Amino acid sequence: MKKINLILLLILMGVLLACVNQDQKPKSKVQELIPKEIIKQKGEDLNRGGLDDSGNWIDPTFRVKYTYWQKDGGPFMGLCGDQYALVFLGTIKEIKKKIRDKKTGSYTSQRGFLNIDRVLFQRDLKKEKFNKQSYFTSDCFYKTKFNKGDKVLVFCYEYEGGYSIPGPRAILNLEGENDPVLKSIESYIESGQKAITLRPSIDLWEKLGYEKELNQMLDCLN
Repeated sequence: MKKINLILLLILMGVLLACVNQDQKPKSKVQELIPKEIIKQKGEDLNRGGLDDSGNWIDPTFRVKYTYWQKDGGPFMGLCGDQYALVFLGTIKEIKKKIRDKKTGSYTSQRGFLNIDRVLFQRDLKKEKFNKQSYFTSDCFYKTKFNKGDKVLVFCYEYEGGYSIPGPRAILNLEGENDPVLKSIESYIESGQKAITLRPSIDLWEKLGYEKELNQMLDCLN
């Protein structure tokens, strides 16, 4: 009788131990790195951050490199017009204090944060993918005169397989959804980024200081 009780006790202990181990399964590397309060279930709104279908964490802020040496880069760049990687309407949230690069002195960093309000164009790149994030940041805001709440149009390009922004000339202040600058760019994008569609608005771009780049693109048509 004692043997039977002992066997039953051992079986019961084994069952309890198995239940404890089940509850203490090791967390994945992703789960260890992400605070509990911001872990999202698959299928939830990734604009606020979460996990994609592969279990990879999606940062809600899209972080873009500043190619400060491309000083003339703006809405039009390259001999015959480089293709956009990302174009969006945004709202200025915050601009931090400037930080001088003490090591090389090559540029002054000033980080800005934007809401991404509406995406006009996007394409996946070799090393990066835009995952419909809600926010944008880069350190290209030195010498800009933006204020919190300003509506802007932002142009990003491809550099070494990833997204980049050439500088403050690639961020245009808008008066709203009916701004002629926005209408011109929307037509340009809808055409497949064909420079000929910009010819009717050349006076507009000349007033904004982009006549050199635009005329260079139009010369490629001849």
